[in-house]
Amino acid sequence: MPLSATLPTVYMSATILRQNQKENQTPEERIKQQKREWYYRNRKSVLKQQKKSKDRKESKKEWYDKNREVCIAKSLDWNIQNPIQRKSTVQKYTHRNSARTKFWKPYNIPDHMQLEWIESFGRLQKFDQLKGKLSKRLTLEIAPLKESNLVIIHHHYLHRSRTMSQLSYWICIDEIPVGVILYSLPRISNPVDGIEPMKLLELARLWIHPSVQNLNYEDRNGKSHSLSIASCAMGKSIKRVKTDWYMKYPNLPKIDAIISWSDDKRHKGTIYKSSNFKVTGKSGGNSHGNGKRKDSGNYLPHKDFKNVKTRFLYKFPNSNLPVVTNSEEILENMVLESFDNLF
Repeated sequence: MPLSATLPTVYMSATILRQNQKENQTPEERIKQQKREWYYRNRKSVLKQQKKSKDRKESKKEWYDKNREVCIAKSLDWNIQNPIQRKSTVQKYTHRNSARTKFWKPYNIPDHMQLEWIESFGRLQKFDQLKGKLSKRLTLEIAPLKESNLVIIHHHYLHRSRTMSQLSYWICIDEIPVGVILYSLPRISNPVDGIEPMKLLELARLWIHPSVQNLNYEDRNGKSHSLSIASCAMGKSIKRVKTDWYMKYPNLPKIDAIISWSDDKRHKGTIYKSSNFKVTGKSGGNSHGNGKRKDSGNYLPHKDFKNVKTRFLYKFPNSNLPVVTNSEEILENMVLESFDNLF
């Protein structure tokens, strides 16, 4: 009899034997079998999670303490045998873990020239109060998103930028950049104060160089006043951000309001109140970061949600009206609306 004829019978007998084994199993044995099968299906993800667990780290530490001398001897031998690889490894480690690059991801660490530019950015050598009022000297320029994100990651206290659609401005005094403002779509999925998320714009980041944060000037009577650079910059950005956002993202819904969250431990919300923002609620605190993950375990509390934050909202007047910038766009919108009504 050929071998091909015996294969189906062998396969059938194996499957029947497996079925009989499952039928003869007790409930406890069946549960163990199911767990074993689940483990082999998800072995990679389980091992990956175990590497990051605290028990795994403690066991590794205990093992290293027992075998410390052997590990040191092996590493020294490897260093002698592989000098070139050792040099490159040390360079990569120092570059990634140095104080200058500790806020960067491995894929976006800036080079030496970029770091020098980032560290020197925003420094104002001298503010001459005889040149005129701050409101006339302070201007905003649309900033390249990549460069503004580099400045924010390095200088802002959160040390990271934002995702999704973004728009950033350089804050300039006498045409010299001294800070940055970043607007983006908020990372929320539910309406806030009756406004849909896609019609909200979040004031996500605001940073001004320390050399201009505490500047003072004297009036004619000799009284000293502090320069409200942040409030002035925010007021100017509110006046133009709706139009600039429409020009950059014409296919997105029109913006009806600006939303922002202020950390109660770090800020009092003075610049928001001076720009006619309204307090609409609170968020953050211990209520965040305690949810369950699908792959077992808990979400770790995020540092953004550690402190209570005050939510501020600024509603644009006549927010239902379309944002237009010139007569050609007005005519184009009228033609498009007429076609929509016809068809």
